Amino acid sequence: MDRYNNRDLILNKEGQYQSLFDKRGIKHIRHYTTPELNYPDEKQMQRLKLIPYVWKRGDKLYNVADEYYGVAKLWWVVAFFNKKSTDHSIKIGETIFIPTPLEEILAIFGV
Repeated sequence: MDRYNNRDLILNKEGQYQSLFDKRGIKHIRHYTTPELNYPDEKQMQRLKLIPYVWKRGDKLYNVADEYYGVAKLWWVVAFFNKKSTDHSIKIGETIFIPTPLEEILAIFGV
């Protein structure tokens, strides 16, 4: 599941970006709208198996997603579940959790 599914595409024609548009020879920039994901409630958490993962030097969310889900582009699932915005938000030695099964957590998120 791609994180851009079920998101609207909008055209940004804001005047504050006019010099950028002119420099690039374009009239607008396309953006995806911000997703509204649902975080699991207590009852939904009971349906998940959480796999603990201790963050090590050099770890990347996309590598963790690839290891546990077989799809690197699902890094955002691990990040959102752990309330982390990027790899740099996770400290070395910190335990994060990999929510499984993947189909269940995606359904809970609403994607």
